Amino acid sequence: QKMRDANFTVASIHGDMPQKERDAIMQQFRSGTSRVLISTDLWGRGLDVQQVSLVICYDLPNNRELYIHRIGRSGRFGRKGVAINFAPA
Repeated sequence: QKMRDANFTVASIHGDMPQKERDAIMQQFRSGTSRVLISTDLWGRGLDVQQVSLVICYDLPNNRELYIHRIGRSGRFGRKGVAINFAPA
């Protein structure tokens, strides 16, 4: 909500949503209608969206392979990407 209040176009998606709703949110994100997508590990794999240039990991996975798949959502299709990680001190 704070991001929306700051005029960011934000969508959120998680595994408990009906598939039809998830598909609609992904279409908004792919088309650029929504510029920020907040997701659970639901999209840690298999998300191929060309315009993703930044992935922010709020909660790091314990599994190296999951981490690589998460940050691999940015910089796809030969583009550069950035991953920012928040970790407990």
